[in-house]
Amino acid sequence: MVNEARAAQPIMPLRLSVAVAGPRLTRRLGGGQVGNGRLLAAGVAVTLIGMAWLSRLSVAVAAAADTAGL
Repeated sequence: MVNEARAAQPIMPLRLSVAVAGPRLTRRLGGGQVGNGRLLAAGVAVTLIGMAWLSRLSVAVAAAADTAGL
């Protein structure tokens, strides 16, 4: 069984970088309702693509990652 705390570790650097880049991207996209809407739509699209990709992984991949200590 995969240790849930250990499984969440690889996502932490990604979450930190997104938290830092968010305000910069909002300013670059013009801010306001339009800029924030674009940023939100892009984030939702990337999340959906990532979830679809992760759903294609098999149980064997998760077991191998757990064995490797990832």
